[in-house]
Amino acid sequence: MRWMTNMRSGWTTFIIDEYEESEEWKRNTDYEPSEIDSFENLPIYQKAFEFTIDSMNMVDEHLADSEDESVNTFCRSITIPAAKIAGGFGFGFELDSLGGNIANCKRGLNAANKMLDALHEIGKKELLGRDIYFEFHGRAKEVRDELAIYIIDLRERFRRDIL
Repeated sequence: MRWMTNMRSGWTTFIIDEYEESEEWKRNTDYEPSEIDSFENLPIYQKAFEFTIDSMNMVDEHLADSEDESVNTFCRSITIPAAKIAGGFGFGFELDSLGGNIANCKRGLNAANKMLDALHEIGKKELLGRDIYFEFHGRAKEVRDELAIYIIDLRERFRRDIL
């Protein structure tokens, strides 16, 4: 990367040489990439997103005609955990913004608990076949539990950065 100043305007512009387009510019600017550069690469996001898609398909296939409130609550809750994980990632992992990341993920955890409670009600009312219920209940519990662990990890990172 080269710097070039336009004498008329006084603006400095960058000229990026082809060989520097990949990683070289990062070293030159002291850029430090995080371990994961996109929320889509977070394992907890992937698990929550896959569960969301599979749950939506399951509802379409098995519960589409149900007007039960537990089904409605489940449907309202299944998209929130993945969305809140992604939103939290957008806040970042720096000390000054980590609290926003944690708060967003806690909202996702709250929705995951509602999703799990609604699924439990669906099971009690026998609105789903037993095998399908147990499969989705187990996966919902995994999403909820792993999101809780992720929040603990974020909190530990916050404590480490403060000290």
